[in-house]
Amino acid sequence: MMLWEFLNTLEKIGIHLSEEDQEYLNYTLTILGKLGKKADFLYTEEDFLLRALGNLFEGSFENREKSMREFVKGYTQEFNFKRLEGSIEEVLEEVQREYDLVFTQYRKFFFKRGFSDVALERTQGLALWVYKKGCSPTLKKVCLPVDFSERSLKQVQTVEYLRGFFEFEFDLVHSLNTHRFKEKLNPKDYESSKRDKEEEALQMYRDVFGEKQLSLVFLEGSPYKELIRFINSAGYDFVIVGRRGRGMRENIGSVSLSLLRGVRCPILVL
Repeated sequence: MMLWEFLNTLEKIGIHLSEEDQEYLNYTLTILGKLGKKADFLYTEEDFLLRALGNLFEGSFENREKSMREFVKGYTQEFNFKRLEGSIEEVLEEVQREYDLVFTQYRKFFFKRGFSDVALERTQGLALWVYKKGCSPTLKKVCLPVDFSERSLKQVQTVEYLRGFFEFEFDLVHSLNTHRFKEKLNPKDYESSKRDKEEEALQMYRDVFGEKQLSLVFLEGSPYKELIRFINSAGYDFVIVGRRGRGMRENIGSVSLSLLRGVRCPILVL
């Protein structure tokens, strides 16, 4: 499905559940309420080894599923609850086939990757709205890390769609990546080189957005550590990023994956 179709319909939405987390469910249902949308609840074990063992002891798995249904019922009486079964590949294939957007929460594990990491790396065309622990469902200041690829235009289309339901400001943020040669040049040459990079970026901006006037912030540092530091320190409460862009991996770009893991606020990956 093309992005503008996704924005116009936005009917096939799922909420991934693996544990009874009140903050996560409150956040998700508040966002959906403002959008005027409903979603299916998609239950699976976060730990796929545990799920495999649960298949040997079906009663335990059934009890967990029953408990999760009761948990959801405490928030809404009318809901569609689906139990996702099979390997992680089979689960993601079903989710990608059936849904346009899936809410999930970022969970960090020491010895394995969580559902959000795996879903981002192994799906294509599936938008993921990833919740971060302790975050509020208010959108006041939104960051769009851009590289002026086609995805940057889609990020702006998405933020303009969301502004029909939320009141917030947003910035386009672009990394010039000039830190690589800052120590190799004298201050005068460095400033000249930085101005050249800024003009190059402004030309790419005009190529994508034409005369559209948008707030644009340049960062000198890398699109990894510096971008994450800036987002976490500038008061943003939401990030919208493209799944891939210039020079990124086939499915999800390394910058996008780095943002998923490093920013403290929720992130929407297109």
